[in-house]
Amino acid sequence: MPAKQTNALINNPNAADLTEVAIYRRAIRANLDRVWENVLDWAHLPWLHESSFDYVELDEAGDWGWRTWSNAEHSGTIELCVDRANNRYVTRTYEEALQVAEIWTELEDQGEATNIRVSFLLANIRDEGKDKIGKIMLDAYTQLWDEDEAMMMQRQIRLDEPIINDGILNLGPIQNLKLPMTVRLGNKNWRLLDLDGELFVQAADCPHLRGPLEDALHKTGEIKCPWHGYRFNVDSGECVSPVEANCKLPTAPTIDYRENGTVSLIRSAT
Repeated sequence: MPAKQTNALINNPNAADLTEVAIYRRAIRANLDRVWENVLDWAHLPWLHESSFDYVELDEAGDWGWRTWSNAEHSGTIELCVDRANNRYVTRTYEEALQVAEIWTELEDQGEATNIRVSFLLANIRDEGKDKIGKIMLDAYTQLWDEDEAMMMQRQIRLDEPIINDGILNLGPIQNLKLPMTVRLGNKNWRLLDLDGELFVQAADCPHLRGPLEDALHKTGEIKCPWHGYRFNVDSGECVSPVEANCKLPTAPTIDYRENGTVSLIRSAT
């Protein structure tokens, strides 16, 4: 299903009483591919931006963009429509059938960075409240882009990491290990932990989009990715939530204890 908004890529298609309350400009330290990837990724909103979004439920998504419900009653929606040809997209917010906001974001490719310009158009704003509302929007978007930028930069780092082809990683004397620690073996990162006096190794990359699992806490035998909330059973590697996910944690390397007191990781064949 396409966007519900007719003529979504023109300015103010509903002829609403819109006022531009602020303009936000920023250089994002991520390339244009990462930014578009982030824009189309509605699923990270309730996890990475949990302080900004109380409720997010997908209604429809496609090449045109996405639309989500913003409350359990399905009376509010957010619809994002992309204009890839012109490197821009628009987000409209609705309460019941009324449009309350229209936010245009323009993207400018700067190689390893992306310039953004965001125009905030809100409905039924009085002149005396414009500056106050504008500051609220600027503060909110500063936080959102801070969080998005950090995720995009970390994802790029993980995509660029080298492959360590050696099948064995020697860690040295076990008493010298500074746990917890993250090491790289093969094309994956691994987290070494001390769990109740035993050395334990787990995947440090989420198999969904390589989100960081280094600091994911074990709770009832599960770990959760902070980017999209994917939960995995540590023992089986199976994805517990969302149930429709088609990914699982990779088989962890074998811990090899040597007679000389050193310890190594041996890469799994799978």
